Amino acid sequence: MFWMVVNRVALKDRREDVGISQRELARRAKISSGYMSQLESGDRKTCGPAVANRISEALDSRMGAIFFKSDAHNIEQLIKMVDESCKAAEGEAA
Repeated sequence: MFWMVVNRVALKDRREDVGISQRELARRAKISSGYMSQLESGDRKTCGPAVANRISEALDSRMGAIFFKSDAHNIEQLIKMVDESCKAAEGEAA
């Protein structure tokens, strides 16, 4: 079993580039708007590969541009690395 770790900055940037709301992206990806909000805010760090695929398709994007594949052995380390990268990107944007 593996999980997809979301890069919340890449997710938000791509969604805004496409010009749709979180609610519309959630509808297209067939997930709840609350779930989408959690992924984009960083409250939820991971999702399953099927959800990551649906989000990527809804954004007409490669999955690897928004998500990182992780197994149980490296998930905590990968989450930490992605969080640090997102915080740095958010700091640069401010």
